[in-house]
Amino acid sequence: MRRIESGKKQDATTRTLSLTWLCACLGLSGTTLAQTLEPTWSFDSDGSWIADTVSLGDRGAQVFSEVGAYVNSRVLFSSGDSGVATAIWSDAQLGFNFHRQVASSADSNVHASMHQAFVDANMSWKRAVLFKYSSDRSVPDWSFEFPGLIVNHSHSKVAVSADGSRIVGAVYDSAALATHVAVFGEQSSTPLYSHQVSTFGAFESFVLSADGKRAAFRSTMKLVIFNLESGVLEHEEYLLNSTFYGALALSADGSTLAMGTGNEVLAYQLEEGGGNNYAKILSEPLGAGNFATRLGLSGNGQALYWSVNNFSTPSRIELHGFDLLSGATLIDYQNPGSGSYLNLAEGLEVSGDGQRIALGLWGDENDQVPELLLFQAGNNTPLASFATGGSISALDMSPSGSHVVIAARGAHATQFGGGGSLMLFEVPGVGVSFQGVPRQGATITLSQAQSGSNIARMLRSNSLEATPSFFPSVGLLYLERAALTWLPQGSQNSQGQLETQFDLGSSAAQGLGDSIYFQGVGLAPRSLSENYLKITILP
Repeated sequence: MRRIESGKKQDATTRTLSLTWLCACLGLSGTTLAQTLEPTWSFDSDGSWIADTVSLGDRGAQVFSEVGAYVNSRVLFSSGDSGVATAIWSDAQLGFNFHRQVASSADSNVHASMHQAFVDANMSWKRAVLFKYSSDRSVPDWSFEFPGLIVNHSHSKVAVSADGSRIVGAVYDSAALATHVAVFGEQSSTPLYSHQVSTFGAFESFVLSADGKRAAFRSTMKLVIFNLESGVLEHEEYLLNSTFYGALALSADGSTLAMGTGNEVLAYQLEEGGGNNYAKILSEPLGAGNFATRLGLSGNGQALYWSVNNFSTPSRIELHGFDLLSGATLIDYQNPGSGSYLNLAEGLEVSGDGQRIALGLWGDENDQVPELLLFQAGNNTPLASFATGGSISALDMSPSGSHVVIAARGAHATQFGGGGSLMLFEVPGVGVSFQGVPRQGATITLSQAQSGSNIARMLRSNSLEATPSFFPSVGLLYLERAALTWLPQGSQNSQGQLETQFDLGSSAAQGLGDSIYFQGVGLAPRSLSENYLKITILP
């Protein structure tokens, strides 16, 4: 069965996606080979720790991770760094910990980490500990130790809402066959809400809606959609005999959910008119032996993407994209790979508008499929790729799709070997970018694409519009109009980009933790860059 909801109102994002799909249907999408990416910077393991967790925050400007072996450190990097990255700060802690997780606010400088630490001398019992950080200092703003004891499981995870106002930790309670969920604000370690969610076994996946109001959990036996503010169980479904490999996704407001199983991809939508009823709107069979490994949804829940693996053909990887409104196919990518290694999809991230997709893989045995693949909606050929030489273990993408960060092991996930690297990439052809570490008194370089006779300038403001202003044939203006200033005309670099130098020492918003916003504008013809930059002053 494939059933599509009808009558859904289109917004500006919907119009953009529909145009992309129309171009694809008319054969207007590009068919060039994937561009080979190079990381903007990397941070390599010394061999004592495996690169296994990373997140991207503050509109793609900050990278957060937890690294180390016996001495563990939460570390923050600037996306404007280059070459071999140097941490902005590092918060070291002595002692073994396990099952490290990090998360960052997509739109602000709020970061969180969670790990399990031993609580007894015999190293038999562990507790999950959550730490909340801001980019302006290296010590946590607060920490919280979950009360339940953990004997031997990895089911603990942290998530942060897009605006950073909600930090959510989830830890499985094996005695209760339920999941303890604690919801925090930015300022305090006292939970705003605390819930015991009946997951009927350990959750294999947990996702938080971007607005921080809903969470979805999937165990091997049950699917749950839970309202974190009201404490209402909005949807539950028992899934007996339904193999699951971790594929779960929520739209920005939590009204659309997608789930993958060993047999099919399912999508649910909150019915209009109030209430808590989620109706199934899609059931997509996957074919014999196939299973969905990762899922991604656009912010408005319209564009759905999923990866497919098959144990009988372990090196093969597929990526499919589907429009839940029109039923149009967005992407149909299939690569058989080569060899006997399982080329599992470890991460799948989608930009807020559904236009860009990042797929992180374990890799095939004979290196026929790069571990990092970037796609544009409407094109079955990857936009760009990078071969890491080892399995990707974590992946994140900025809301605009301008940056991608990965944690990659030094070997295939099925092989013995440690080490690896954190790597940051700029996605080709996405609006404006910056180079340089934004510290007080520093100078950063702002770059924007420029083609032909196009005359371009950079706009600057200390704040954003509450609602972006839409100008037909020009684009969306994100910066506050009343506070706009023009930067001096820049110069063109060897890549055809216009570069503008900006002295942070001369800015009115030069205090530690303050933010400045930039957006590119073309003057002939008139156009606005599709993304904007948020630059937060770092220590």
